[in-house]
Amino acid sequence: MNCDYQLTGKENDKFRYTCKTCGHTRLSRHADPTIFVRRCQSRGLGDTIARLTRRFGIKPCGGCKKRQASLNKLWPYR
Repeated sequence: MNCDYQLTGKENDKFRYTCKTCGHTRLSRHADPTIFVRRCQSRGLGDTIARLTRRFGIKPCGGCKKRQASLNKLWPYR
């Protein structure tokens, strides 16, 4: 999954973008965030399990999202 950047501010002549999913920040002179391509980093064990299950063709449900969030909170990577 690629980062989904949104404009969060401006510093001097550069724009500050932050990923909605992983929180990665980036400064750029470009006003268009679609030029950035970066793979989102897993925040915890829940993201890793979700990525593996999607790769095997298992579609996530509402309960899966809750478990993913709780596993990320219990075992964060950062």
